[in-house]
Amino acid sequence: MRVAVAITGPDADAARAMLTAAGHEVHSSLSIGSCNLIVVDEWTPETAPVVQEARAHGIPVTILAELILDRARGPVVGITGTAGKTSITA
Repeated sequence: MRVAVAITGPDADAARAMLTAAGHEVHSSLSIGSCNLIVVDEWTPETAPVVQEARAHGIPVTILAELILDRARGPVVGITGTAGKTSITA
């Protein structure tokens, strides 16, 4: 699979490492029509041009968190909120 990682920084490094280890061909920039998946930042809105163009071409768009969750081998629990996450997690 040809994957475009359309983010920078530590999340991009983690996504590249994870996808490369899984045998995917990973690029920092590809034309939309030449890739099978695009990884964006979790704050990228659905209205962003890269997301809109990918969706128009039927190319899935994902984020690092989804890549991690897709590979989780056990149950996953999400803890959200503004206070108490550390206590609840412990």
